[in-house]
Amino acid sequence: MSSTPLNGQLPADMAVRIRRWLAAEYPFVIVMAALLAAVVYLLLFHGHWRRGVIVIAAAPVAAALFRGLLPPARAGMLVVRGRVRDTATMAVLGGVLITVAIRLH
Repeated sequence: MSSTPLNGQLPADMAVRIRRWLAAEYPFVIVMAALLAAVVYLLLFHGHWRRGVIVIAAAPVAAALFRGLLPPARAGMLVVRGRVRDTATMAVLGGVLITVAIRLH
C-alpha cells in the first residue's frame, strides 16, 4: 500500500521534511534557482547570450558570498572544502565568466 493519498497531495510528514530541508539549505536553493533562471532565459532568448552568461556568473558569485559570510552550519551544501578555498574558487569562477561575457563581442 502506498503512503501517497489518492488526491495527489504529499503526506504531511513529507511536506514538513521538504520545508525543513529548504529552510536549512536556502543558500544552495537560491544559487540553484539563479542557475535555473539563467538557463531558462538562455533557452527563451537566444540572441541575448551575454546577459544569460552574466546571470549564470552571478550564481557562483552569490555562492561565494554565502560561503564566505555564513557559518558552515548555515552554508549547508555549499561547504565542500575550507572556507577560503570554497569562497575563492566560486568567486574566481564567477569573475572569469563575467569577464568572458563582457570581453567577447
